[in-house]
Formats: sequence, C-alpha cells, structure tokens
Amino acid sequence: MRKSTFYFLEPSKVGNQHITVISGFISAITASEYLCEKFNLFVGLSRRTISALDDRKKSGIEIREVPVMDPEKRRLVVKSLLEFVLVFRWILRLRQGDILFVSCMLPTSLFLLEIFGRFFRYGSVFVVLHGELEGIVGEARQDYRRIGYWAAKWAAFRKKSSNISVVVLDDFIKEQLISRRPENFDETSVHVVYLPLNLLEGERNQSVSCNETRVCFIGYRTAQKRFSDFERLSEFYPQFDFLSIGGGFVEDLSNGKTLELSAREDFLNEVGKCDYSIFPYASGYELSLSAAMLDAISVGTHVVALDVPCAKGLYDYFGAEYVTVYGSFSDLEEDFVNLVSSRGKTQGMSRKELGVSLRQSKFGQLSVERKFCDLIKSISS
Repeated sequence: MRKSTFYFLEPSKVGNQHITVISGFISAITASEYLCEKFNLFVGLSRRTISALDDRKKSGIEIREVPVMDPEKRRLVVKSLLEFVLVFRWILRLRQGDILFVSCMLPTSLFLLEIFGRFFRYGSVFVVLHGELEGIVGEARQDYRRIGYWAAKWAAFRKKSSNISVVVLDDFIKEQLISRRPENFDETSVHVVYLPLNLLEGERNQSVSCNETRVCFIGYRTAQKRFSDFERLSEFYPQFDFLSIGGGFVEDLSNGKTLELSAREDFLNEVGKCDYSIFPYASGYELSLSAAMLDAISVGTHVVALDVPCAKGLYDYFGAEYVTVYGSFSDLEEDFVNLVSSRGKTQGMSRKELGVSLRQSKFGQLSVERKFCDLIKSISS
C-alpha cells in the first residue's frame, strides 16, 4: 500500500529569513509519531535556507533545493510569478492522501493561486499567512504597489469553499480574521498552528552589572515600530541602559557603541541579558503575531507593550509575569519606573526552569505537533 507524502515547501524566503519558523515547524513534524507513521516527509527549501538550517533538523527527511528569489531584491512581479509557478508545480505532484504545506507565500502569488483554484481542484493545500494579513486592516490606505493591497484583494476574492486552506499562527488571529471577513473565512477554512518558541540551552546570561537595569528594542528601527518613542524613553530614564537589538547588531544608545551579532543564538543571548523589552507599536499586529515578543518571552525578558491585539493576546495567555500592557505610550512613559521598582531586576530564572515552563505552553513543540495532527485529521473529518 502506498504511503502518503507530506510536502513542506518554503517558496518565498531564503537564508536566515523565517529560519526559526521553518526550523520549528520541521522539528514538530519530524517529532510527531503520528505524522511519521502516516506520511513520508519531503521538504523543499532554497539553497541558502538549507545551508542555514541546523544539521540536526535535516536528518531523517528528504530535502530538495528549490529556486527562490530573495524578497530583498524588491522585484515583486517577477518574484510573484516564480513563486506561483513553483507552488503550482508542487500541487501537480499531489496524489490522493498527500498534503502540501506552504510555510509562507506572497499575497500576489496567493491571489494567482486562488484564481487558478476556481478552475482546478488542488487537493489538500495549506498556506501559512504572516504579517501580510495586516493589509486587510489597512486596506483603504494601500496602493497597488504594496503587499497589503494584494492581501486585501486576495481576501475579498477568496471564497469560504476555497481549495486553499489558511493557516495562522495564533488563536486571536483566527478570531480576528473570521470576525472581519465572515463572508470569506470560517471555522473550517482557517487553521491554527502555533509559532514555535526558540528555547536556548545552557544557563541564562546575566547583564554586565547586577545593579544595571537593561531595556531593549528588538527589530528594525522603522517608523511603524515607533523606534523614536523608544529613544524618547531612553532620554526620560537615563538611569537605565537602553539597547537596540536587530539587523545583526546591538547598539548601546547611551554611548553609541555597537556589537556585531554573528548567529541567531547571539541575538537571543543579547535579548536574554535584558530585563525589559519595549514594544511601542501603537498600531498593527491586529492580524499577526510578533515573533520578537515571543523571542523576548522565550529568554525570560519581560515584554512591555501597548494594547495592540497581539500584545493583549500574549498577556491574556502568559499573564503579568511575562507581559505588561499599557493603554498608551504616555502611560508607559509615566509608569515605567514604577514597573521597574515593583518588579525589580529579572530574577534570572534558569534556562532549564524557563524551558520547562514554556515547553508546556501552546507555543511549545508538543503543542505545535498536536496542531499539525489536528490539521491532518481535519481533512478526513
């Protein structure tokens, strides 16, 4: 009897882009006895992604190099067509019982796939949606040159009976998506597979001085992420050390000194040396999950954020031990010193203790495994 195949395809990202998501998904799939018993696993990644993937993740699976254009080249039309052709060719491989799981896809490519799906029956195809869903929220402000514009167009075009099943990374995203677009999405057409946490081994690094309170900003310094507000906070509280961590560097805002980060583990270690991580986003993250917030939680750094849906969702799940949410940045600015005084420095939970706690959470590998099993069982139900 023929054994079915679970195809895992990443047609959009290269190198270290989304590497922790890809790695976490592959770990959950290969660790699942149910999936391994029922399916052969076949993985398609770019050459640079294969090189970036930990060798331990590659054992026991068949990996094939696929052509992927770097999204940083900003050639939207060409990349969209190449992405669509690649995914469509893998769809043509599917036989009865096979599954195609696409871990990321441009809305432009997905729109093309949706159009073709009106004429062809695809089989079991699942596509993971990330930050591009935010375009549905800001539809009125988009133009055709923006990814968000095409995300909104795809969502409006999509039918609940679509050949393509949607996968999102947290429960609040599913709830928001169905609430905003009930004519296009419903409970059976949207699935949740949690974003896997990155947990480091060994002992947790502490800050340079036990008397210092270290506060960090994680990610790129964009206007949307309100880095200027973080700078303002650093001027308001000169008694604390403020650092910017992202783009391959750590910068100390007090003296301008920078440190280059050579690996993903270095990035997480630097975040783990901080006591608080500030997320001054006043908007956005209504239909997407902040990987940076989860990175901070995964290394024991307290998240301080405004009340965007993502932060509220993480607060509701993890509680005040891990997350503090403010109604506005002015509230955060005024109360931050009181928060530090009441909490003191992070007590330095060991990586072992932290890992035990977080592995049992919905973002732990076992929970992600269950979500993949639920996704597969939904096909036959």
